[in-house]
Amino acid sequence: MDSFEESLEENVGFECPKIYNVIAKIKRNRMQGRNTIEEVLCLSAERDYTVFYRNGEESNVLSDIVVAHPTSIAMIRTRSYVLIMDTMHKTNKYNMPLLEAVGMTPTGKNFTVTTAFMCNKQAMTYRWKKLKVLKTRWKSKPNFLHYLFSTWVNPFAHKFCRVWTSQVLHFGVETTNRAKSEHSVLKVWLSTCQGDLDTVFLNIDSLI
Repeated sequence: MDSFEESLEENVGFECPKIYNVIAKIKRNRMQGRNTIEEVLCLSAERDYTVFYRNGEESNVLSDIVVAHPTSIAMIRTRSYVLIMDTMHKTNKYNMPLLEAVGMTPTGKNFTVTTAFMCNKQAMTYRWKKLKVLKTRWKSKPNFLHYLFSTWVNPFAHKFCRVWTSQVLHFGVETTNRAKSEHSVLKVWLSTCQGDLDTVFLNIDSLI
C-alpha cells in the first residue's frame, strides 16, 4: 500500500506540470496576444453580452467592468420589481470584489442579472453599478433615459439615500440573503480564487 501511494504521488507530481502547460498553451492560443481585459471584452462581444466599463479618475487603468448576459437582460425587463446586490471576495487573483445583481422570478427563483468586477466597495462605485443596471434595463428607450437622468438622477442623486424598506415594494425581500446564496453556487463553479478575469468570466457564463 505504501509503495502504491508513493508511486501515485510520483506520477501525479510528474503529470501536473504537463497538464498546467497544456492549459496555459490552450489559453495563449485562444487569446492571440490579447491581454486579460481585452480577452474579457472579446469574449463578451462573441456571446452578445452588454458591457460597461470605466477607468480610474486619475489614471487610464480600468477600474470597474459590468457584464450582462442577453437572457438576463430579457428576464429583468419583465421581472424588475426586486433587484438584490451583494459583493463576494476571493474570486480572482487581482482581489477585485465581484458584485452580483440577483433578480427574482414570480415563482421565487433567483437569476443573475449582471456581474461586475469593482476596484472597491465604496458608495460611488455602487452608484455607478446601479446606474449601469438602470441603463441596461431601459436602453431601448433613450428618450426616457434622457428625461430620467436630466430631470431626476443628475440634479437629485445626492438626495437618494437609505429609503426605508417599509416604504418601497419589496415582496418580502429585505436582506441580501438571496444574493449570498447565489455566491455559494458561483464559488463552486469558480473552484479557485486565483483565476484571471477572463477565466472567471467564462465560468460565470457557463453557470448562466
